[in-house]
Amino acid sequence: EDDIEVSPYFLQWAQQGRQWCELDPLCIGVSLYSPMLNELVKPKAVLTETLREMKAAPAYMAQVPCSWGAAYRPEPWRRFRRWAAHQPRTGRYGGDLNLGQASGWAASWKRFLLEVMLALDWSILYPFVNGEHSAYSKNHLEIGEHIRVKNDSNHRRQHYTFPLLNTPPPVLTAVPTVHVDHVYNPIAKTLDNAQIHRVKLKNLPNTACDAYSVDGHNELIEPNLGVTVVMTFFYTKPRFAAFIANARTYCSYKTVKRIIIVWHNREYRPPTMAICNPEYGTTAHFLQPRVPDTLSNRFIPTYRVRTRAVMTVDDDILISERDMIRMSQVLADGDYKQVVGPFPRWFTSTETKVDSESKPKVHLKYLYKPGKPQEHEEGYPIMLTKVHFSHYSLYYHYYCDVTYENLRQSVQQIRNAEDLLYIKVAADRYTPPSMFVVTVDPIKDSGTVGLHSKGGHNEARSLMLQMCNYNASYWNTKVVLPPGTEISTYKHAQYNEQHDRIIES
Repeated sequence: EDDIEVSPYFLQWAQQGRQWCELDPLCIGVSLYSPMLNELVKPKAVLTETLREMKAAPAYMAQVPCSWGAAYRPEPWRRFRRWAAHQPRTGRYGGDLNLGQASGWAASWKRFLLEVMLALDWSILYPFVNGEHSAYSKNHLEIGEHIRVKNDSNHRRQHYTFPLLNTPPPVLTAVPTVHVDHVYNPIAKTLDNAQIHRVKLKNLPNTACDAYSVDGHNELIEPNLGVTVVMTFFYTKPRFAAFIANARTYCSYKTVKRIIIVWHNREYRPPTMAICNPEYGTTAHFLQPRVPDTLSNRFIPTYRVRTRAVMTVDDDILISERDMIRMSQVLADGDYKQVVGPFPRWFTSTETKVDSESKPKVHLKYLYKPGKPQEHEEGYPIMLTKVHFSHYSLYYHYYCDVTYENLRQSVQQIRNAEDLLYIKVAADRYTPPSMFVVTVDPIKDSGTVGLHSKGGHNEARSLMLQMCNYNASYWNTKVVLPPGTEISTYKHAQYNEQHDRIIES
């Protein structure tokens, strides 16, 4: 900006910082300025002592953009610009990330870059030489866009203007990453020490769809074949340890690039994120919607999804990495135009006629398991429960397409059957809508109770089948068997027997 003065050593610092940044793919730039205030909280908080306690000198990484003198790496900057071209330019931020006070910065490019940095775990290198805010750029606080009058009480000079460093920059040997949850809790260093706090949340307008663009998301997706795991979890203390154990196992898989935990309990606040696998740079993000709780919230479209393949999974289900890779590869081989998973379900269809003149009325009945061994060589009618793989854009079509608004409301009312609606959304776009992949390894199901064990479960799902107008096209599910297995030796009844054995164990 035009009121920034730089140190004679600004370029030396920027070059040294660039070399450090190139060792870390999540470092997107080097700041010349060292901020004293956290402007994302209200009232603004002084950071000095916090940084000293974190031993942040002579430099640290932080997920906050800088406009008072900063050099950005070209490829992240290009991705940000391409993404920003698809974002709404006015109004308050309404997405699922917690931007704090920046949510209201409707005219600031920093608001948009902050959103991408938090979604992709990007950071910027900040100087903090000798534990002081003296830096390689200095702001003179001239009257302009943000400072309207001289001696503005909201911008006190001692909080923003510091002496320039007039000595060569120190050698960087180790740089801590200062993760700051700008509004609430500290970032959890591991999943095991994630702190849960009791809180009462107010409902906010549901603006998730207004804050999301599929075209914009395309610019942020990683080019590899990795998987983003989306777990759905309703917090209770007795279930938390088992849930964390499953999440930690998924974090250990090299193919997992990110875990997103959709947090359904509105009375407890989780941390914003946790570092769950430093070796692979994997993070777990906790997503707590600020809208009324519904099972449909597991499909909220979010820029936190980093890969084309998304594995949506219940918190008590654990599949092997080998099967995860197989199913994501089947999804990729089909050009991401199916839903892929290992748990089929069935329904029956009967017709009744009132008289010879009228059309027969079709009655659909959901079956958790078939009543007797059957063979469906043409495929399976439903396949979407417990765990499945799909393209990330299907979340948007489920959650935001007005065509399904009444059906989403029905899901909220009956607190059931969001998976059946999801397969309908897929069937409206893909032929066949789903691929049933028989697993190589056993599936661990640690749940003792669930929706299927509650009264009226099958009736509620039969009702959703009727409302979704399930028809013969939903029977086009194809079957993918383990390598070397012949279709004639892997009958439906054998699968069902194996399925029961897995569930019981």
